[in-house]
Amino acid sequence: GLYDITQVLGLNGIHLANNVTNWMIDSDPDLKSYLTFDNGASWRLLQPPLFNSMNQPINCTGSCSLHINGNSGYYLKNAAPFYTTNNAIGLILAVGNVGEVLNKDVSEYNTYMSRDAGLSWVEVSSGAYIYEFGDHGGIVMMASNNVATTSILYSMDEGATIKNYTFTTTPTIVANIMAEPSATGRKFIMYGQEQSTGKYVMVGFDFSGIYEATCTEADYEDWAPSESVQQICLLGQSVVYSRKKQNATCFNDRTTEHIVLREPCNCTFSDFECDFGFYQVGNSSQNGTFLCEISPDNFANITNWPPVDPPSLCPPGTSYTVLTGYRRIAGDMCTGGISSSIEPEVKSCPSPPTVQPTPAPNPKKPKSVGGIVAGVLIGAMFIALIALLYVRQDLRENLVD
Repeated sequence: GLYDITQVLGLNGIHLANNVTNWMIDSDPDLKSYLTFDNGASWRLLQPPLFNSMNQPINCTGSCSLHINGNSGYYLKNAAPFYTTNNAIGLILAVGNVGEVLNKDVSEYNTYMSRDAGLSWVEVSSGAYIYEFGDHGGIVMMASNNVATTSILYSMDEGATIKNYTFTTTPTIVANIMAEPSATGRKFIMYGQEQSTGKYVMVGFDFSGIYEATCTEADYEDWAPSESVQQICLLGQSVVYSRKKQNATCFNDRTTEHIVLREPCNCTFSDFECDFGFYQVGNSSQNGTFLCEISPDNFANITNWPPVDPPSLCPPGTSYTVLTGYRRIAGDMCTGGISSSIEPEVKSCPSPPTVQPTPAPNPKKPKSVGGIVAGVLIGAMFIALIALLYVRQDLRENLVD
């Protein structure tokens, strides 16, 4: 199908996506919204809020879920896309509706917010608004951009309470709200057009005077993007962030890194997915394990399966992969655990065996230098003796006697 994917900024591996479910049919697109916490290895529908902004129960059963407007050309241009920023960790603003698919009528939209990277949502206001973060997400400012308005909505506690502020008596069609790109400031600019005169207007808002206190250590909390306290590993790492508590009545002036802890986790099945050409058998959510079997359609396209170690064709100087049917999820940083038993292993092709040459027959050994010298000396002594006998007649006579 067709997808519109946006990362939840500041958090690795977490993405929101809209899927066009009827892309092969010549009709208006039907969109469903999904969330992934593992770089797209698995996806889930968005959990709808239990109550609306008026604290009335929301009836959502069967195939019903929350669907939010995205960024691509398939979606309504007069509705804001879902919005995140690096300095508002875990916070998301979006407009959309609860139902089977995303409604094509923006007048049916409401405005939603998540504080846990999309795992759960609350409806902060009925109707579709545009929005902006300030003070690391501690300030939220919103305005209607589909009907003329004389007021804005704002929150100083990350959407827990919403207040109304009238900025003009002339109904104005708001085009956008802007703040500094870091989303850490307390000043906003809103611009638009007066409905009656067509005159363009720009209005500034400064929230610096609402709180006098600056946050202290007691005003911050440790938070991890996880479905439960026990499950805090995300893409093979345990990452804990520090952020301002939702009910803290102070301004956040931190400029340091949000991450307070990062350490690798032991590898489990949640860190792996089925390799190319394999498909999952069983539900991994039941006991945390699953099997990957080769697809019959891809059997001929996968070399070295079942794995032969080494394969029959393995030129020296090259490498080969011992497949297992699994592969590590992209970007996963886990260590140890089950990795040694299910992770594919890349090995070098062995070198050919060394052939020992046949030894040649040993030739006769030449006489040593010492033997030659000894022979020469003996010969010289014999000659000297003969010469001596020849010269000394008395010696010859003695020898004869």
